[in-house]
Amino acid sequence: MLIRRRVDIIRELVTEFQLTITIELVKTDQNPADVMTRVPKEWLRACRAEEETATVTGAVPVAAAVAPDGESTHPDTAAKIRAVHENIGHQGVRRTLWYLRRDGERWATKPAVRAVIQTCDVCQSIDPAPIRWRHGSLGVQLTWERLAIDVTHYRGDHYLTVVDCGPSRYGIWRRLRRSDAAEITAHLEAVFLEHGAPAELLLDNATEFRGHRMGAFAARWGVTLRFRAVHEAGGNGIVERHHRTIKVMSARKGCTIAESLHRYNMTPRDGSQPESAPAAGVFRRVGRDLPVTGAGGHDDRPPPALPADSERGAGFREGDLVWVRRRGPATRCTDVSRPGTVTRIVTDQLIEVDGAPWHVRCVRHRHTGQSTAADPPIEDDSEPAMSLGASERSSAVGETDPSVEVELPQPTSEEPPAQNSAEPRRSARVGAPPERFGVLVPNNIG
Repeated sequence: MLIRRRVDIIRELVTEFQLTITIELVKTDQNPADVMTRVPKEWLRACRAEEETATVTGAVPVAAAVAPDGESTHPDTAAKIRAVHENIGHQGVRRTLWYLRRDGERWATKPAVRAVIQTCDVCQSIDPAPIRWRHGSLGVQLTWERLAIDVTHYRGDHYLTVVDCGPSRYGIWRRLRRSDAAEITAHLEAVFLEHGAPAELLLDNATEFRGHRMGAFAARWGVTLRFRAVHEAGGNGIVERHHRTIKVMSARKGCTIAESLHRYNMTPRDGSQPESAPAAGVFRRVGRDLPVTGAGGHDDRPPPALPADSERGAGFREGDLVWVRRRGPATRCTDVSRPGTVTRIVTDQLIEVDGAPWHVRCVRHRHTGQSTAADPPIEDDSEPAMSLGASERSSAVGETDPSVEVELPQPTSEEPPAQNSAEPRRSARVGAPPERFGVLVPNNIG
């Protein structure tokens, strides 16, 4: 109402005196009236509180204890704040500031208390406060440029899922007889031979993806492997959301995964144009063939644009000492984070600590080179790397170099350890007929 009344007054003046008015927008930082009259509300609130306290107790206001240049005149500000912060049990900024002002330390300010708490290793290692990070997108602009893959299960069967992170969001599901690296790379080989290879694969840190076989397969096709942060399912959110869509369709209709996937790929994404269907988008592109050279450098397309190293990692740099904290229901608020060192900055949200990818929300700065004496020993909670057996190593070597002879391990007479299972398992191997007194006896004869 007040603004409308002022506008009406201006209109009446223009009509009465036949004025010509030119309207120009003046920004706040260029308006002298705003500079002289407008101040943050926190300053006014703090001044009122100080005036009331000075009136009751006769204490000196904060303005009198602060120098004109804005710096505190107290010589040991950080030391006093740290001492009070440790004595009250490492509480937050607001409560630490309250204890300081209750004890008559009127020079303490919220920015000074916050700066001390941010450099406290105890607070950063045990149940640290949440932080902000720069959000990004897993999608890319080109179709079949990046594929998100994962292994999921539905009604007792395991499936290898492949989803295009480009505009099409085309999905492929392949049933797995066993969830290992050999089976997964065989299905990926068939997909790449049919549709062409992408520029990169987005996957999690499972052992079958971290193994040597997957690395050799990616090098053969000239594909870059991009691993998501550990314990962060959102790092591969496109394929995780795709799992839910297909499984819900199958459960509601009572159909197979193949039929649900067909409906998904043929349904327009915008609900009106058939050209927006995933199948229509993925079959209008130019595929990538096998590399014609050993280096695999046949792709002329530019790599996806990434920010500079100085702009990535949410304030972390290579070599920084950090605290790493695992997220999830298994982590208690009293658990101490694991110390580590930043080895690589991947993106704004993903950094590598001691070789393992972690989300920046799970990492805090560590300001001392060694942990405190009160810290209990912490087990390594990163996902284990894949350790290939002799048979798998031999098959991998045989694929890359057939001329290499591999010595297979000899069978031993030791029985494997018994596995704890809910129901007995029957071996699928066919036993050899017994030999009694030098005569082969068929199995159907007692």
